[in-house]
Amino acid sequence: MARDRYKYFRIETREILDGLSHGVMELERGVPAAQGLDNLLRLAHTLKGAARVVEQDGIAEAAHAIEDLLGVFRKEGAADGTVTDAILRHLDAIALDLAALGAEAPAPVEATPAAKAQPEPVQPVADFEAVRVELAGFDVLLESLAEAGTQLDALRRETLLLDQACRLADELLASQADAPGVHDLKKHLDHLRHAHGNRLSRASRELGVSRERANALRLVPAAAIFPELERAVRDTAVRLGKRVVFRPTGGEQRLDGHVLAGIRDALLHLINNGVDHGIEAPEARIEAGKPPEGTLSLTVERRGPRVAFVIHDDGRGVDLAAVQQAAARHALLTPAEAEALDLDAAVRLLFRQGFSTARTVSAVSGRGIGLDAVNALVAKCKGELRLETAQGQGTTLTLTVPVSLTSLSALLVELDGLVAAIPLDAVVQTLRLQATELETHGGTEMLMLDDRALPFQPLDELFSGRVTPPDTWSVVVLRAGDREVAVGAHRLIGMAELVVRPLPKMAGALPLVIGTALDADGTPQPVLDPQGLVAAATARTGAERPAEASNAMLPILVIDDSLTTRMLEQSILESAGFTVALATSAEEGLEMAKRQRYGLFIVDVEMPGMTGFDFVALTREDPRLAEVPAILVTSRAAPADRRRGLEVGARAYIVKGEFDQGIFLQTVRGLVG
Repeated sequence: MARDRYKYFRIETREILDGLSHGVMELERGVPAAQGLDNLLRLAHTLKGAARVVEQDGIAEAAHAIEDLLGVFRKEGAADGTVTDAILRHLDAIALDLAALGAEAPAPVEATPAAKAQPEPVQPVADFEAVRVELAGFDVLLESLAEAGTQLDALRRETLLLDQACRLADELLASQADAPGVHDLKKHLDHLRHAHGNRLSRASRELGVSRERANALRLVPAAAIFPELERAVRDTAVRLGKRVVFRPTGGEQRLDGHVLAGIRDALLHLINNGVDHGIEAPEARIEAGKPPEGTLSLTVERRGPRVAFVIHDDGRGVDLAAVQQAAARHALLTPAEAEALDLDAAVRLLFRQGFSTARTVSAVSGRGIGLDAVNALVAKCKGELRLETAQGQGTTLTLTVPVSLTSLSALLVELDGLVAAIPLDAVVQTLRLQATELETHGGTEMLMLDDRALPFQPLDELFSGRVTPPDTWSVVVLRAGDREVAVGAHRLIGMAELVVRPLPKMAGALPLVIGTALDADGTPQPVLDPQGLVAAATARTGAERPAEASNAMLPILVIDDSLTTRMLEQSILESAGFTVALATSAEEGLEMAKRQRYGLFIVDVEMPGMTGFDFVALTREDPRLAEVPAILVTSRAAPADRRRGLEVGARAYIVKGEFDQGIFLQTVRGLVG
C-alpha cells in the first residue's frame, strides 16, 4: 500500500481549522483579543507553512489571506462582521480542499500521549472524522479480545477433565497404593491442576483489564463536536438576524464514537431549531424584558450507563397558538380540536411526521422535517428524546443515548431453545409468576403489578409467532421512555458483560435486535432492543388499564437503589413463595406503601434522598403503616448504626457483608408468619 503523504497534514489542519473557527467567533462576540489574536495568527501561519511543505498552494494562499484579515482585527482593535464572514468562508474553502485531499486513503488519528496514559483535560477534538475511522481498529481489537475470551472459556471447561483425572488418580491410589508410579501420577496431576488453574485465573484477569482499556480508548470526548455545533449556532443566528451565545459544558464526558457520530446530525438539527424557533429577534427580546442576546446552552452529563445531551434555550418556548393554527392549516385537527389543544398535546404534535409551524420554507425550516426526523436519528443509536417547554421562558430538549453500542451489561434470558440478551439499563425488575396469574383485558394478556397493569408479551411469540406457555414464567419488566411492559421468558440465566457485534449485512434490519454477542462456545446470541420490545408489546393493547390490582396475600416491599440487590432479594423471596414488589428509592417506597398494603418492608439504608432510617421512622409514625414490620439490609455494620436501626423501629438489621440466604429467609418468615 502506498504511503499516505497527507496523513499528518490532514490531522494538523483539521485541528487548526477548529481552533481558528472557535477563536474568530470569540473575537466576534467581543472577547478580549490580546492573547487570542496572537494565537490565531500563529495558527494561520502554521497552516500556511504546513501547506507549503506538502505543496498545497491553494490552502497556503487561503491561510495567508486569513493572516491578512486577522491583521485588520489587530489594527482596528475590534471585531467586524464582514471580516469575520470572510475568514469563515476561507475556512470553509480549506475544509472542502482538505476533504478532497487524499480521500482514497483516509488516515486514522495518531495515538496521542493522552490516549496512552491517563487522559489530560480534554480540549476540543477537531479531527472527528479521523477519530471515527480509527474506531474501526478498536473494533477489530475488541473482536480479537472477544475471541480470546471464547477460547479462554473453552480452556476453563477443559479443566473439568483435569479434575476428573485427579479423582481417578485418587481412586487408583486408594485401590493400588503399592502400584509403581501411582504416587508420582497423583503428584503430577495435582501440580498440573493447580498451576493450570492459577494461570487461567491470571489470564482471565488480564483479559478483563485489556477489554476494559480497549473499550475506554474507543470512547470519544463529547467536545469533539462542540466546534461544529458552535459554528452552526453562529451561522444560523447571522442568517436570521439574531444574536445568540452558545455555551457548551461537559465536553470531558466520553462515549462511543459511533454513537457520537450517529447523533451529531440530530444535535445540529436541534441546535438550529432552537435558534430558529426558540430564541426571539433582539427587538422582541427587549420588548419581553430580556437581554437582546439569546443564550443556547448544551450540557453533557453522565447518567449511569447513558449520556444525556441537554439543550436549553432562553427563548419564547413552544408557541401554542402557532401549533394550533398549523394543526388546523394542515387538516390534522378540526378548528375546534385545534383550539382546544393544550401545551402538552402541542408538544406531542411537534414530533409528528411532516408537521411544521412555519408558513414558508426557508433555508432553516418549514419543510416539515422536524423532530420526527431527529427521532429517527436518535432511534438508530437506541436513544431517547424528551421536550419540556415553558411559554416565554424557553425550551429544554434532552437527548439520552447509551455510552456504547458495542459494550454493555445485559440480562441473559432463555427462550424456547434460544439464549438472548437484554440491555440491563432497560430492566426495571424481574419476577416469577404462574401462567394462571396473568389477566386478560380486551383480548390481551396483562400483568397486574402494584397499581399498574402492564402489557405482557412472551418473547417466543415475538420471534417465532408461536408460543407454548410454561407453567411458570420468568418475567422481565422493561422501560423505554415513559412506557413499561412485561416480557416472558422460560428462565433467567444471569447478568453478563457483552461485546456487541453488528448484525451481518445479509440479515438486514431486525426491529427487535440491535446486534449479536458470542457465548463461551462462540455461538451468536441476539442482543434485543428494549425500545422495539416495548413498542411491540404496547402495540398489542389499546385497552385502558385497570386502576388497581388485587393480591391473595400481602406482598413484601423491597426498597433498594441497587438493581443487583433488588434482583437478588426478589429471587430469594419469590423462590420461597413470596410475592415481591420493588421500589428504587425510599420516597417511591413510601408512596407505594400509602397506596397498597404490604406484609413486610425490606429497606436499604444508604440511598439518594431519604435514607432507610428515615423511611422506617416515618412508617412507625403513620398509624396505617406502623404495624408493618421492617428489616434494614445495609452495608453499614457499625454498632452505632445497628443501634440506630433498632431505635427507629426496625425489627431486624442485616449486614450485606454477612448476608446468609438461610438466615434472611428465616427472619422474613418469622416476621410475616
